[in-house]
Amino acid sequence: MNKLSSSYELELIKRIQREADGLAVKNLCQIYRPMINTVKRKYYLRLYDEQDWDQEAMIVCYQSAIAYSTNRGKFGSYFKRCLNNHAISILRKQLSAKRKINNDSISWEKIVYDTSNIVQEPKTVDFSLPTSVTYRECLEKLSNLELAALLVSLGRIDEEHVRNILGVNIKAIDRAKFRTLQKIRNSLLE
Repeated sequence: MNKLSSSYELELIKRIQREADGLAVKNLCQIYRPMINTVKRKYYLRLYDEQDWDQEAMIVCYQSAIAYSTNRGKFGSYFKRCLNNHAISILRKQLSAKRKINNDSISWEKIVYDTSNIVQEPKTVDFSLPTSVTYRECLEKLSNLELAALLVSLGRIDEEHVRNILGVNIKAIDRAKFRTLQKIRNSLLE
């Protein structure tokens, strides 16, 4: 930076420090526009557009100019460090907001464990009819072959014995087993 622009920069900084001159802040940001654009490209801030970045840069430029003194070195390097630090702070805040959801989450196992005393599943099934009545009605709907097929399925009698007594083949017994199962299921679900 040459001597003329350095004196203009110092004049702008003094105007900001004395009068909080907004026009001086804009002009100072214009001088450092390339540096501001470099910082913008370096950091991705979610949901920040050009205007947001320009506003943040102007705020940091104003704060840097207020806090600047010539014994700190060049204003440009001081402003760049402040802008980088500000962008990192915004980025940290955004990332911590994303992590907040994970930190506040509760595992499903913990919910089940904590609420296991609250939610009680029924231990018994209450039938309106006694089971002996239900079974009797169900068995009354079965034919002799179907009753024999049921006894074969339960392992009470031998399949060969049923074939000899009733004079049926294996396929007939298998079909009777199927019909028996359907009739029992229908009777219990009515």
